[in-house]
Amino acid sequence: MHHSERPPIDFDSLPQGSLIHLSGIGGSAMSGLALVLRQRGFAVQGTDPNVDTVRPRLEAQGIAVFSEQDGRHLCDVVGLVIATAAMSDDHPELRAAADRGLAILRYAQALGLLTAQRDTVAVAGTHGKTTTASMAIWILRSAGQDPGFVIGGTVRGLEQSARLGEDRGFVAEACEYQRSFLELLPKRAIITNIEADHLDVYSDVNEIQEAFVHFARRLGPKGLLIYCADCERASQVAAATDCRTVSYGFGPSAELRAEELEFESTSTAFSAVWHGENLGRFTVRQLGRHNVANALAASLSSEDMGVPLGEALSHLASFPGAHRRFELLGQARGIAVVDDYAHHPTELKALLEAARQRFEGRRIVCAFQPHQSSRTRLLLADFASVLRCADLALLIDIYTARDSEAETKAVSTEALQRAIVDAGGQAHTVGSLEAAHEGIAAHLSRGDAVLCVGAGPMDTVAAALLEYLAR
Repeated sequence: MHHSERPPIDFDSLPQGSLIHLSGIGGSAMSGLALVLRQRGFAVQGTDPNVDTVRPRLEAQGIAVFSEQDGRHLCDVVGLVIATAAMSDDHPELRAAADRGLAILRYAQALGLLTAQRDTVAVAGTHGKTTTASMAIWILRSAGQDPGFVIGGTVRGLEQSARLGEDRGFVAEACEYQRSFLELLPKRAIITNIEADHLDVYSDVNEIQEAFVHFARRLGPKGLLIYCADCERASQVAAATDCRTVSYGFGPSAELRAEELEFESTSTAFSAVWHGENLGRFTVRQLGRHNVANALAASLSSEDMGVPLGEALSHLASFPGAHRRFELLGQARGIAVVDDYAHHPTELKALLEAARQRFEGRRIVCAFQPHQSSRTRLLLADFASVLRCADLALLIDIYTARDSEAETKAVSTEALQRAIVDAGGQAHTVGSLEAAHEGIAAHLSRGDAVLCVGAGPMDTVAAALLEYLAR
């Protein structure tokens, strides 16, 4: 996909009453986009083999969803097809659409069209995108604004992952996978950090950094780049752009700095210093340093959208968090069950640190489902060195997404288990997702805190485990 070309169609030029068809509507971003297009007055339908989780929410808004993806649902009134990034060009449904001469956009192109018409902040970075975007939405709404948004998770308290919004403001997550964020034309952007990930698409972290430079340059001279000063790569990206920049972090070079962090079991307190001026003490209900950094980033973007910094930071005291981000589902038989989306070594490390903060003195069991064979193989040593820090790691069969057959054969949970043990940790494999809750329960005892972790359907395991323990 060439990012310099304008997409072949614009939403405003679609004929009245034409139907927009979303191929791969089951994912959080695609289902969110479907809701926003529906709120804009378009007729919307979609297909996805895994559609059951989003079906009720979409059908409630008059969006028809189908599980068959063979082209049979591309009826005569379909005027535009939007496809998820994960779908290959030779997928039967996309081939059928191309044969019929239908305009096809990728998700990122469609999001680019939406965001170009709004006063958008795009949240980019290897980690922290969903939480930072959710915080930005929470601040704007608490300040009386009604921004539009499309994010990769559900904001607790709003129970939504997408909304058209009445105001010009718009908050979007900008993903570097397949360089899709180069389709966006935001007024401002956040870069939380830049690390090695998506190595099935990028050759190394330098190539990833280069993509972030291209992303930042799309802001133009009037745009604003908000970046973490503690991340050397993000700082280098900022230096390579001609837009306005503002930095945040914990180090002395950050323009907005958090100091004197205090970790409680259910919150984190800090002082905020802006260009040397102390703005006061603030609290976030999220655990860990990384969430304080996310709070600073979200507050800076909100300030650029009309909310004073101190006010922005104080609104976050009531922010309940994003779903699947250190979400304590409940306790049963003296065992706490937490659901989390972490799927990269850095995210796992932050999660385990937060768990030690929240469950001080308790045994931490990490039930982890690796996401993608390629990521597991390429980052195996990093995963092992982080997972050995749990008191016990329980490994579920790899969730293979976008993996080739050769890639799937090249690595296994057994290989990860051996690597954790070699690194001095405790680890067992518990087999497939379906029976995982029973396998996990067999290793638990009263007083444990168990983290059910992964970017695949691990939330189903967490819920099943809690129910199983309660029985």
